[in-house]
Amino acid sequence: MEAYSTLASVFTVISFVVFIGIVFWAYSGRRKRSFEEAANEPFVLPDETERRSEPVARLRRDTLNGAPR
Repeated sequence: MEAYSTLASVFTVISFVVFIGIVFWAYSGRRKRSFEEAANEPFVLPDETERRSEPVARLRRDTLNGAPR
């Protein structure tokens, strides 16, 4: 029974460390641009797809024009 509580404590500490790592990763400066793009994605108009990378723009044009996938 003591081994179970020790393993539970170790698992809790590992989970907390992983959580803190994810928080630091999410708020790092390197991720800011991609998160801003993702936040603005619902507001992008169809004519603004030309500024994006070509595969994404082509997929959106095909979808808007009714082309099969």
